[in-house]
Amino acid sequence: MKLPVVLAGPILRRTEFDRVYIWIACSDEFDILAELYEIKKEAGFSYETVKIKTSAKTVRLGDKLFVNGKMVNSTAFSE
Repeated sequence: MKLPVVLAGPILRRTEFDRVYIWIACSDEFDILAELYEIKKEAGFSYETVKIKTSAKTVRLGDKLFVNGKMVNSTAFSE
C-alpha cells in the first residue's frame, strides 16, 4: 500500500511570544524547512520575511512513520 507523504499535520504544538513548535508526521524521512513572514497591511497585503533560528528532531516510530519536530524562533525580538 502506498501511503501519502504527510500522514498528519502540520500541527502547531506550542506557541510562545517569540517561537512556535511544529509537528508533522510523514511516511518517509525528510528535512523539514520553515519560514516565517510578517504580514504588512500597507496598500493591500504584503509579506516580509522574518529572520529565524530553527532546530529540528526526527523520531522514527515505525517502518513508515517519522515524526518531525521543529522549533522556529524569531530573532527579531532578541535583537
